[in-house]
Amino acid sequence: MTKNIEAAAPQEGPPTEAFARLVRTSWPMLSRFGSLHVAALRVLSADEVRRHHHEPMAHVERLVLRGRDQGAFRTDLPVEWLVTAVFSMLHAATDEAAAGRMAGENVGEILVKTLLAILRPDGA
Repeated sequence: MTKNIEAAAPQEGPPTEAFARLVRTSWPMLSRFGSLHVAALRVLSADEVRRHHHEPMAHVERLVLRGRDQGAFRTDLPVEWLVTAVFSMLHAATDEAAAGRMAGENVGEILVKTLLAILRPDGA
């Protein structure tokens, strides 16, 4: 996962573009291994699962902070909540795709639109 994040270069370019690139680059791997999250929750506590997400969450947090500093992302909600919302939506998307309720080839773009709507100050 870290290689996917690094390949997306989230530190480069405008924050909204970097975020979209990060989601598009990460989605194929997330969709392949999404069922691991469900299995992990069966044997690990939510805190333990979250600890395993520390590194990717740190990348997203830095990107959200950069976006806030540049006026691209909202400042009216805590950064930690925005990061949690991003990861919650990613996991929800893996569940929906695995259940066949979302076409796998469309999920990356659906996620980009949904998550940017959550992050942008105007919700657009």
